[in-house]
Amino acid sequence: MSERTRGRVKVPKNPGDLLDLAKAVGDKHQKEGTSSPLKLSVDYNWDELVAEIDKCKELHTAAEDFKRKMEETYRERDISLPNIESAVRAASALLKGVYAKNPKRLGDWGFNVDDTKQKGKEEDK
Repeated sequence: MSERTRGRVKVPKNPGDLLDLAKAVGDKHQKEGTSSPLKLSVDYNWDELVAEIDKCKELHTAAEDFKRKMEETYRERDISLPNIESAVRAASALLKGVYAKNPKRLGDWGFNVDDTKQKGKEEDK
């Protein structure tokens, strides 16, 4: 004899998918009108929630657009970054040669000069 399952309802955790589901529920609620079972809800007023869902969906879309723009901007930045890093390292080496007797002068150029002695590796005794 087969048993009937109660059915599992999965609510998405992804904000975009959750908002899509909420929009679908809100649309169905509005279509049903006064006969909507969600009118029985004491904790949530779905008539007001529909507007909040729309606003949240717009904000989510804007955030996703900003995310895409951010990623594009980082990609554009990363094109020039290796060349700039190489130039700064070369400048550091050149200035270190120019100011060999006083490497702290590189600080005047914006470099952070650490002149503390490095600790050697402790050998096992």
